[in-house]
Amino acid sequence: MMMHEAGSIFQDATKTLMSDNGISFSMPIILSNNEAIKMAVEERAGIASMSKRVVAKEIQSERLVGIPISRPPLARKFHLIHQKDKFINRPIAVLTQMLGQWAAAAGRS
Repeated sequence: MMMHEAGSIFQDATKTLMSDNGISFSMPIILSNNEAIKMAVEERAGIASMSKRVVAKEIQSERLVGIPISRPPLARKFHLIHQKDKFINRPIAVLTQMLGQWAAAAGRS
């Protein structure tokens, strides 16, 4: 099984899904790059859980096969970051405020 690095949402979700279903495995191949994971799967080194968006082209071209997982959608957390001493000008401050409002309205904060 190909997996993202420790702490990635897909590694955590995969481990939880397998544990919840009594499936165990040893020595996963840990890769930190989506392209490397896709290439390894294409070369028949194993399977991986990845975002549908990440593998859409490979599935469409039939280089890979997607198996939908019937489970609630995964949620990802993103952070807006900046250098701590950077002056935040008005347009960036407005964008930051808008993103905060959008996240709060969508229950993402």
